[in-house]
Amino acid sequence: SIEASGDEAELSASLFQRFTALIHDEQLYRDAMVDRDTVCQRLGIERHALNELLNTYADGLSLPAYINNVRIDMAYELLRDEPQKSIADIATAVGFTPQNLRLQFKRRFSITPTEYRQGKE
Repeated sequence: SIEASGDEAELSASLFQRFTALIHDEQLYRDAMVDRDTVCQRLGIERHALNELLNTYADGLSLPAYINNVRIDMAYELLRDEPQKSIADIATAVGFTPQNLRLQFKRRFSITPTEYRQGKE
């Protein structure tokens, strides 16, 4: 019925809000070992439900890709706002290794974190 699909849409929208709160507000992205099972367990949902959420609300990104995007966004802010903090410390703070931060940052922005910082000075 139409009503049920409306309720389902509302439910999944609020579930996605819980998901983003878990990743962002509770800073689950900082855990380098975060995985699908952990997220599903924290939300009380099955793996397929998480996949559907990501397909619907996160442009079909995989969980690792979604979390990497959050990590890159946070790293960008830290690089910009905390120039005294080392790039290695920023990488660790967002759940990356320094090498992985460099790779992911360059993939997204076409420059390395170091180049970004040098360009800002």
